[in-house]
Amino acid sequence: MTECADKRKRNISVAKKLLFSACAVVVGLVMLEGLCSVSWFMIGFNRFLQSKRVVVAAKDLHCQHDPQLGWNHIPGKRIPDFYAPGRHITINQDGLRGQDNYIGRKDTGRIRIVCLGNSNTLGYGVGDKDTYPARLETYHKRIQVMNMGQGGYSLGQSYLWYKRLEQKVEADILLFTFIVDNIRRLGAIRTPNGYSRPTFSLENSRLVLNNVPAAGKLDVGDRIMRAGEMRIFLTRRSAIARTVEKLINLPKQQRTDSDGDLLQVALAIFAELHRSALANGTQFAIVLLPTIQELPNLEFSYRPGQELYHGVSTAVRHFTGEKQIPFLDLYPALAALDPKRATSFFQDDDFHHYTPVGNQFLARRIHEWLSQSVNRYPRSQAGRPVSH
Repeated sequence: MTECADKRKRNISVAKKLLFSACAVVVGLVMLEGLCSVSWFMIGFNRFLQSKRVVVAAKDLHCQHDPQLGWNHIPGKRIPDFYAPGRHITINQDGLRGQDNYIGRKDTGRIRIVCLGNSNTLGYGVGDKDTYPARLETYHKRIQVMNMGQGGYSLGQSYLWYKRLEQKVEADILLFTFIVDNIRRLGAIRTPNGYSRPTFSLENSRLVLNNVPAAGKLDVGDRIMRAGEMRIFLTRRSAIARTVEKLINLPKQQRTDSDGDLLQVALAIFAELHRSALANGTQFAIVLLPTIQELPNLEFSYRPGQELYHGVSTAVRHFTGEKQIPFLDLYPALAALDPKRATSFFQDDDFHHYTPVGNQFLARRIHEWLSQSVNRYPRSQAGRPVSH
């Protein structure tokens, strides 16, 4: 009996040691995982702070106050290495991004395409030659592409800017590329970084312009924007912050009653551009561009955002079908990609603008679509750039 009891004690002792060892390994792995997570978080946080120092110091260097538009480019401004080494930004004498001047210099032998849009058209984060308008121009010798993109613009600001220059730019094709948030901005009086902007509404089916002249920029906006960007960074990168957010159920952006009204304003703007395009012999075409939040199976996918996106796409498709306006929704092309490849199309900035590779993808898809859907666009073998 004593021998059996001793053996039992030895077995229990061994089991305790094994259990202790297993627990120690698990605790050690958890601590190592936590240490690695903290290390990577600190690396990312340091990069975030460095990027904000650069952006806050330089982001306004190519823009100035504009009483009608809120802000616009400074003509003739060029900033080498603006986004990163080798990624320059050049504003030509016409006030458009690009190294060439276009106004008053139209070549009758070429088709002029004006790309109208926000920061994705401007090419935020990429060099002059890597924007999708610049890439698009490489696909055919007969096309000339003008970049009328501006960061932070609403659909209405882009519309006002184009109407200001409509007769001067002499567009053969007007290509309006927009994201869903460009519609939301139609009702926003100020940007997060302090710029004032015109707003739009409908009265008896007619467009009404409000908040003009736009007031000057508020410097306090920079501090508000930095605080908001800090919260976004923490909730996306910190496991603790994400857990707290889930526990207290912080509200996310939801569709509001005004979204439907703003969508009607957007359609009215499209209708106005279509009417003026017909009067000027310009072919009007529209592209809807998804953001990383609106694409499925990616790190920052947001289901309510996807639902709103598809609602906007359906409404615009119905509208353009009635007006016989060429319309391209790039969601299917991007959603069909392998998630790893799709992720490579977006930068690691707060708004996840398109990378040089992403801009190249957009240019190729838009070129293929234009060659099939827009009569004035020259027919060619799709998919390969040509040298000029």
